[in-house]
Amino acid sequence: MIAIDFNTVGKCYKMKDKSDFWALRNFSYSVEPGEIIGVVGSNGAGKSTLLKICSRVVQPTTGYVDINGRVGALLEVGTGFHPELTGMENIFFNGAILGISRKEINEKIDDIIKFAGIEKFIDTPVKRYSSGMYTRLAFAIAAQLDVENMIVDEVLAVGDSEFQKKCLSKMDNMSKSGRTILFVSHDMTAITRLCNKAIWLQNGEIALIGEPNDVVQAYITHAVPRSTIDNIQSILDKLPEDPTIKITDIKITQRGNLQSVFFRDYPIEITIAYTILRKEPGTRVFVRVLSDNGCTILKSYHDTQTPFILEPGEYVSTMTIPGNILSNINYELGIGALVFNQRSCTGTIGEGVRIPLSIESIEPTDCYPDDAYQYRPLIKPHIQWTTVKL
Repeated sequence: MIAIDFNTVGKCYKMKDKSDFWALRNFSYSVEPGEIIGVVGSNGAGKSTLLKICSRVVQPTTGYVDINGRVGALLEVGTGFHPELTGMENIFFNGAILGISRKEINEKIDDIIKFAGIEKFIDTPVKRYSSGMYTRLAFAIAAQLDVENMIVDEVLAVGDSEFQKKCLSKMDNMSKSGRTILFVSHDMTAITRLCNKAIWLQNGEIALIGEPNDVVQAYITHAVPRSTIDNIQSILDKLPEDPTIKITDIKITQRGNLQSVFFRDYPIEITIAYTILRKEPGTRVFVRVLSDNGCTILKSYHDTQTPFILEPGEYVSTMTIPGNILSNINYELGIGALVFNQRSCTGTIGEGVRIPLSIESIEPTDCYPDDAYQYRPLIKPHIQWTTVKL
């Protein structure tokens, strides 16, 4: 039995200049019971429009959506709640919207309140709730009541890390019990960890459907800020002239793709093309990896012999940062050239070209509050442990 069938769904809006804007177009896909489908794409790609059509908030301009079973939707903070009602009253109010009987809600009421973790405030009007408390209660209602289909927008990003973990675990269990989930998120780790399939939306249309890892890799590769790549040449052109060496190109790739967002699980290749203009002992190119506060945590030269002499000509040097070394944080690369123990050939000592480097993970990873910098490791290698019982 098909849980959700999208038959060539589209949504068109009239703009002020009376032109047509297709927020979603030619979307056709069938979702089976028990599947968790992740939807990725940049802002404005059509993700939220898709979910609003599925949850009947808006009607499609073309096509139709055929859904078997009840639908629970978490689209925006506060959707389906009345601000003047208490948390307890909104559980029944929201349940009625989902088509759940009062008897069924009464049977689940203790589980809902416990999962939400807001027992002290359950009799407080929700207009006094924080956005995180809204999210906790809304997810608890949809998760604990037996709706066959669940639609989750980026709203989970509002919750704290502990609650996010609990939600992801709950969705995993829900899919194993045969419920269908559509999950929109900018968290690529959650998409690859949780989903059976993924859909990449671009400009309102399907760009790719497939295995989550493949779709996320393709999306991230495409989503590289072109300025990061295109500006490298303009940055190189602004480097001071040096009589010994000139860097002509820099490429940063992973699995053969130019990127600025990388998976920590795979090696990162940094390729530096340069011209040696004259022989001078100790002429080298280097790569530094810096933390977000500017501290150097890794530095490597293309050759460590002293003295090292390159004949004039064109060269390409490539270094590889192994997978599972860097952590899930933002770094910066410093790439340049120098004459060992004499001078920098690319500006201030150790500077050269600075390029942002963002690391994601395709495996479950630790969650830290935004302000818990002291707990975030700067590097995170796989280290072998052994444990014996004495």
